[in-house]
Amino acid sequence: MPPCRAEPPAMLHYQHQLGFERRSPSSEFQEDAKSPTKTTIRQVMSPGISPRGTFARFSSSTPPADARTPNSQEHFSFSPTSPMAKSPEHIPPHTPTCDYTQPEEEWYHEGLLDPIWEQQQKKTFTAWCNSHLRKADTSIEVIEEDFRDGLKLILLLEVISGESMGAPERGRMIIHKVSNINKALSFIESKDVKLVCIGAKEIADGNPKITLGLIWTIILRFAIQDISVGELSAKDGLLLWCQRKTSSYHNVDIQNFHGSWRDGLAFCALIHRHRPDLLDYNALSAGDPLHNLNLAFDIAEKHLDIPRMLDPELIVHTPDEKAIMTYVSSYYHYFLGQHKAETAANRICRVLNVNRENEQLMEDYDGMASELVAWIRHWRPWLENRPADDTLASVRSKLNQFRRYRRDEKPPRIAEKGNLETLFNTLQTKLRLSNRPAFLPKEGHLIKDINGAWEDLEHAEAGFEEWVLAEIKRLETLEHLAEKFRRKCATHEEWARGKVEMLQAEDWRVARVDGIKCPLVITNFLCNRNRKKVGKPGLRFPSPQKASRSLRE
Repeated sequence: MPPCRAEPPAMLHYQHQLGFERRSPSSEFQEDAKSPTKTTIRQVMSPGISPRGTFARFSSSTPPADARTPNSQEHFSFSPTSPMAKSPEHIPPHTPTCDYTQPEEEWYHEGLLDPIWEQQQKKTFTAWCNSHLRKADTSIEVIEEDFRDGLKLILLLEVISGESMGAPERGRMIIHKVSNINKALSFIESKDVKLVCIGAKEIADGNPKITLGLIWTIILRFAIQDISVGELSAKDGLLLWCQRKTSSYHNVDIQNFHGSWRDGLAFCALIHRHRPDLLDYNALSAGDPLHNLNLAFDIAEKHLDIPRMLDPELIVHTPDEKAIMTYVSSYYHYFLGQHKAETAANRICRVLNVNRENEQLMEDYDGMASELVAWIRHWRPWLENRPADDTLASVRSKLNQFRRYRRDEKPPRIAEKGNLETLFNTLQTKLRLSNRPAFLPKEGHLIKDINGAWEDLEHAEAGFEEWVLAEIKRLETLEHLAEKFRRKCATHEEWARGKVEMLQAEDWRVARVDGIKCPLVITNFLCNRNRKKVGKPGLRFPSPQKASRSLRE
């Protein structure tokens, strides 16, 4: 039996988190003496709740759910009042809060590290670190050895945070290693993480328990803490995300991050929910967990670029909560990244569609404007052409053509002009909402240019209408006067023809004296009428023949 002594601070911390009651060694032995069976040291250190008067053996994994307090955070706790994003260069070296100066005994060190859970966490955490370190063209093999100098630890933090921590120490002495590790720990504390019982010296010495605790702290801070689903975040948010994604799948009931994942259906459901083309979920059976787990892990590694972090055999028998949370968080971030990529692609497609629509509107505007301007240029010269020597028939033909222009040609162009203005305003609004420069049509196709040409057309149209109506009235008046003149001329010609025929008659040769008197009277009448018309004195004709000849002349 090892000598009784005070527990190290790290053990006291975990006892406090797990809510165990502190008992004295004497009371423990007294109670053991009363119990029918005796408990060995190895039985005391076994996982789970120990017999009365002892505390459970604590591994680097998460304690059982019934032994944890609601707010326990194991190796770390978040401080809401700590400053955000401090620069590592201005943060003092990290000082561990635990005193490791007391020597550890072999039974105590063995009790903190469970071989099975340590194996799972080493494989999972190593794969998780390599999934990020490969972006810097490097990797690790033994997690507690490869982080001893602090170089890859700093590189890991720079990769996952996207921030630079400055040049590390390149020396091989322990002081250089501790300096690099302190720099990494200070950077982690600057991200609102309170490190408990994690010191640079232990990591530099290759302590696997402390190293795994540090990596788990990094995973929680950079991979799990920022998960937010609904009103929940971190672990609860990740659990809610899994429940929502798998709620419609039979034989899947995710309540935690250990037992709910034994049969592998939960992993397959998450994959099928986002990529149904990769597997046939209905063909899976809960009675073959190894097949389900291997199928999910192979598909995730091949198609989702998620490394194989878990061993199916260990998941079936002893699932580790930290390992499963780390692996499932990789699913979350991958599918979230895919969703963001799809969202970005959809946004780009929408932008391209808007640009394509805007370009189409620009082409439509140019085509409509060109057609409208050409129509205006065609009709305006015709309306301004107003000759003064046209005949009445020609002017009447122009009037009929003008009426067809008013009835058939102009109304569609009025609607087209209104649509053109609406199209221009719509296009400018879309460009303004898209933060694009305003559309500038070519010369002569601006709205103000088209409006000016339209006003000139209407002015020419009003002038043409006024001219054609006045011209028709004038020509019709002239036509009426000419017709009246022609009728009068015809009447006078008929009257004169009758008189000439009467004067040329020679019936006077056989007529008596009283019969000749009538022609003389007519001759004198014509002479007097001629005098009145021309203003000359009347002529005296000596004989009827001379009078008749004068009348003919």
